[in-house]
Amino acid sequence: MNERLSQWLRNYTKVELCRMSSEAGVPLAPVATTADVVSSEQLRGRDFFVQVEHAEIGKVLTPTTSFKMEGVPSRATLPPPLLGQHNGEVYVDRLGYSKQELGRLRCCSVI
Repeated sequence: MNERLSQWLRNYTKVELCRMSSEAGVPLAPVATTADVVSSEQLRGRDFFVQVEHAEIGKVLTPTTSFKMEGVPSRATLPPPLLGQHNGEVYVDRLGYSKQELGRLRCCSVI
């Protein structure tokens, strides 16, 4: 059954399958891939993704807030953090580890 269904599904796009299922009263929803989300006309029209400068890889596309509110800026101003960039803030400032303990965690490859 799975093989037959897979073969039949390959003949249609996600949009076509959703339209056909809606017309037939069958509940169906597509699962969006990353490529689907990034190329979404609706999200592009809402300026959901913006380019920011990343220290290691240059310009990257990053999402802003998922909703818009009048008078509230929704632009991303910071790039994604580097691996371990905020370890000091998290482990020392928030969790109460000493700087020496943080150093030991790094040396032992815990973080």
